[in-house]
Amino acid sequence: MRRWLYLWEEVYLPYSSLNIPWYPVFGNHDYGGSVQAQLDRYAADPTGLWQFPAQYYTKTFAVPEGGTVQIIFVDTTTLAPNVCKYTSEKG
Repeated sequence: MRRWLYLWEEVYLPYSSLNIPWYPVFGNHDYGGSVQAQLDRYAADPTGLWQFPAQYYTKTFAVPEGGTVQIIFVDTTTLAPNVCKYTSEKG
């Protein structure tokens, strides 16, 4: 929990313009640490800003002028295992 404070909350959240929902995806650097910790943070986030429910997820947003847009959040690291030393041929 302490790492979240000094690596995310204390770095970004002091700025009111960054107090918005964050929708992350994994990248190659995440596999060198704990990817599960980032997913677990979603359920335990006291701010409600860390929106990371799964490795792959979708989110539908309302467009102010009407309509919606759906964004698909994809971790492409596992699609190229030879590029990332933290993933295997199995992904």
